[in-house]
Parts: sequence; C-alpha cells; structure tokens
Amino acid sequence: AAEQAAGAEELQQQQQLQQQLTLDLAHAGVGAGGVLALSKVSGLSRLSLFGCKLGGEQGCAVTALTDSITAGGFAALEELNLAGCSLNLQQLGRVMAAVAAGSRHLPQLQTLELGANAGVQEEGFEEIVGQLRAARPGLDVHWRVADSDGAPPGVGQQ
Repeated sequence: AAEQAAGAEELQQQQQLQQQLTLDLAHAGVGAGGVLALSKVSGLSRLSLFGCKLGGEQGCAVTALTDSITAGGFAALEELNLAGCSLNLQQLGRVMAAVAAGSRHLPQLQTLELGANAGVQEEGFEEIVGQLRAARPGLDVHWRVADSDGAPPGVGQQ
C-alpha cells in the first residue's frame, strides 16, 4: 500500500510538472485583451512580457494586468517579467501594490522583473520596492542588472 501511495504521489508530481507552462512573449505587442486572456491560462508558471509596451494605450494593459491579479488570475505564476514595458512610476506602483497583497494574489510568485522601465529611474521607486519587499519578503524583485545575472528571467531558459 505504501508503494502504491508513493507511486501515485510521483505520478501526480509528474502531471503537475507537465502542466507548468512557460511563455516568452517578448516584443509581441500584448495589449489589454491579451493580458486578460493570459491571466486565465491554467498552469502558466513563467511569463515574459519583456518589451510589450504595456504602459502604452493610456495604460489599459496595466489596468488589465492589475485587475487580473486582484481577481485571482495568474494563480500559478512563479516568474513575471515586465522589463522594458514602458511603465511609469504610477503604473509600476499599481503593479507592485497588486503583487504586495501577498498570498491572496500571485501566491506562487517568486521573481518579478521590472528593469528597463522609465519608472525605475523616478524618485520614489525604491521606496515602493521596499514596501513590496516588506510585504513579500521571499519575492525577488529585479530592476537593475546587478539584481540578476543580467538576463531577464526566462531568457535562454527552457
């Protein structure tokens, strides 16, 4: 019976690994509708929206992202790359506030990449990051090359 239980547990773990999905949509022009659709993808564990200009369209895609996060979307997400998405300080603050909600929103999130956005250069950015890190101490937040190996999460990884 113990062997059957161990075998069943191993099979369940393998199925969970197979259900994990990585999407690299760098420079794909994902807008608000795309963000909403992505938030519903089951098993999405790594998402790169590097260079997708989410800050454009009067920030509609950022609103879609934060609304999706607070509505429980992206529940399996472990890594989120929003580097180079043309986000200003206010937009970055909205994203970080949604992420800071802790275990209710993005409970699996381990890495958040925010580099190459105009807002990271603005006064007050590091204070907002500090608040996020206080709320989610286990979360790795990257916005400078020194925060990581220089490559955005998901780049060069299979």
